[in-house]
Amino acid sequence: MISAAYRQRAAADLKNRITKVLLNGKETPIADISVKDAAVTVLTRREEDVKHIETVQMLDET
Repeated sequence: MISAAYRQRAAADLKNRITKVLLNGKETPIADISVKDAAVTVLTRREEDVKHIETVQMLDET
């Protein structure tokens, strides 16, 4: 079993590494990234022209 402490460290690392969000292949500005326990929440700005989400990608610097 994976410990809660490990999941929290992994979530904190992920929060620090996310630099881009691609929505249907188009870069969407990040409004906020937060961590609570082991859950990472990424909020983006609203994209008015997106009617249907097909893919979401979160990328790091590499």
